[in-house]
Amino acid sequence: MFTAAFQANNFYLDNNRFRDAYGVTGQWQHNYDANNQASAFLQYTDLHYPGQEIRDAHRYVGGMAYAHAFAAKMNPVGYAGVYFGQEREQASGVPQLGHELIGVRLGGQVTYNDKTTIFANASVENRRYGGPEPFFLATRNDNQYDLRIGANYVPAKYWTVTPLVSFTHNDSNIEINNFRRNVFSVIVRRAF
Repeated sequence: MFTAAFQANNFYLDNNRFRDAYGVTGQWQHNYDANNQASAFLQYTDLHYPGQEIRDAHRYVGGMAYAHAFAAKMNPVGYAGVYFGQEREQASGVPQLGHELIGVRLGGQVTYNDKTTIFANASVENRRYGGPEPFFLATRNDNQYDLRIGANYVPAKYWTVTPLVSFTHNDSNIEINNFRRNVFSVIVRRAF
């Protein structure tokens, strides 16, 4: 089975527009049997930073995953995946803004009731940047750790509401790039 999705999001920092992201994802999925599934995906995102256009980039990511459904109460499902990619800077002469990435993701979900599924996932991503930072004379290398916990609630046919909390810790060899971020979001999706 093949699916495609379009995305558009705007990220605000201190009530100011920080980043716009627009993209598309294509995914292939194969069910080996009722309990085992494999998938692969490709993703493209156009990143735009209002007022900081030198940071604009094209992001390409591909990966694969394997999922297994366990025969137990609440229908638990676990999965593991790997992905890789590149973020290419659009401006010339700033290789320190682009990077290559590789990551691992683990997660799972349980069925709470006929309308609600609870999920959690954790990931680790390594990013190696394309050149030295001019002010630090070092090439940046980051390890990012993410934890996401949420639920998919289906209030009506074709509709899904997803409240989600995510925690991020970025550990960089350049101290100024270390950060922690906590985000709460609600996603409303309509299937056609």
